[in-house]
Amino acid sequence: MKEKRVIFEVTGSWAAAKPVYVEAITAGFTTFVVREAGDARNLRGLGKVEIISPLPEAEPDYLLLDAVPSSPGKPQLDAFFSSPLKKCVHLSLGSKGDEELVVDIAGKGAGMVIVDATDWRVIPLENLIAELQKRSTLLAGHVEGVDEARLFFETLQVGVDGVFHVIDAAGGKAAGFDFGPWKRLVSSTESIPIGTATITRIEDVGSGDRVCVDTISMLEQGEGMLVGNHARGFFLVHGEVSDTEFVNARPFRVNAGAVHSYTLRAGNKTAYLSELKAGEPVMVVDWKGHTRVTRVGRAKIETRPMLLVEGEVGGETISAVLQNAETICLVDETGNQRSISKLKVGDKVKAFVTGEKGRHFGKNIEEKVIEK
Repeated sequence: MKEKRVIFEVTGSWAAAKPVYVEAITAGFTTFVVREAGDARNLRGLGKVEIISPLPEAEPDYLLLDAVPSSPGKPQLDAFFSSPLKKCVHLSLGSKGDEELVVDIAGKGAGMVIVDATDWRVIPLENLIAELQKRSTLLAGHVEGVDEARLFFETLQVGVDGVFHVIDAAGGKAAGFDFGPWKRLVSSTESIPIGTATITRIEDVGSGDRVCVDTISMLEQGEGMLVGNHARGFFLVHGEVSDTEFVNARPFRVNAGAVHSYTLRAGNKTAYLSELKAGEPVMVVDWKGHTRVTRVGRAKIETRPMLLVEGEVGGETISAVLQNAETICLVDETGNQRSISKLKVGDKVKAFVTGEKGRHFGKNIEEKVIEK
């Protein structure tokens, strides 16, 4: 699944819309549909934003072809796709032919498609999610409110990549618009079927280089990152959320593992821990399998004593190389920390098994791969 986003359009004069934009940007929302070039310039003065606009003179991040309520014809599409700008098409779904048009638009290279289902709301989205989930085109659905947005994000478990919502600021109508539920909506991206591993081996492997990941988010009890030696499975490494006799809490930190390790990210993609740097997206997971996306604030690589930890989940062996220190914890069956220094063979900890055999540039590949 691609990282989720919410796209807002704020209607009304600039004077009426400005306080709404300020609230949105403060809450972390930075993608907007803008239909006036002057508004686009003013909006950029408020912060770093992503603008979708039908006006080339607005210098948009996405050039918009706004085709609601009727689908565009081929000459219109051909002229639109001749532009060097990234493309976004907004159209209604009234028939199976409109669904096929969306797939065709994605095939032409559209970076984003916003769809407005005029009749059935969910079934057309299910069809398009299935068609587009392996393409780079972002699929967004036009929604009337946060409850519908939640439904769209959960459709087929994968969900749409984004939702589009119009806020009417004319005459002060948007005063007190609550961005909180929208923020909570996108901070939780998906759930994974996290399971329990039985520890089968713990071995001192000497010194190695480990990666400490400091995120830009405060982690909660039971949260951490999924880390493993192989693509087939990951241990849940707990965040440093609690004070100990050795060090104060660092609730933004996951002391994650050796430099070669994979961490699982949103969209069923992996990254090497050694590749993580400031601004990179990472996935935070709790002991029940709920996930959210945050960003790396910094990553520190330092030489430390290391342990190899192996476990078994449903007949599958998984492993990770982790720092040998009291503050490094896995997560037990009740969501509590289990320090590496106290871990024993037979202990049960939270883990996630993918069933995959290998990765190529972070993506699952269907070929013969043997990893030991």
